[in-house]
Amino acid sequence: MNLKKLIALPAIPLLAISMAACGSEEKPSKDAVASGLKTLLSAELESYGADVSSLIDDSVYTCVADEIYDDISAAGLKAIAEANTEAEVFESGDQQKIEEALTQCATSSVQSGQ
Repeated sequence: MNLKKLIALPAIPLLAISMAACGSEEKPSKDAVASGLKTLLSAELESYGADVSSLIDDSVYTCVADEIYDDISAAGLKAIAEANTEAEVFESGDQQKIEEALTQCATSSVQSGQ
């Protein structure tokens, strides 16, 4: 083993520790994201009347959580799970991804219910 490799060996654990510290925070569960979506959207849907809010069931929120889970940052998912409307953690395009997933999942739910 040459000298450069021997010198680099002690640095490997330090590099791993520093990279872990810089890593993203842990994502909440998909169930927590779905629950947060329900909390965030229920009041809005109820303002449109019982007919509209009754069209959206838990499967829609689960579907949306599944659709956005890999596309939204951990901080964004955490804000959704906590129903935190004040969080400024969303990245460009996140709202569009959420709206597209909601439209797709709600449409699928309504069509399958007919």
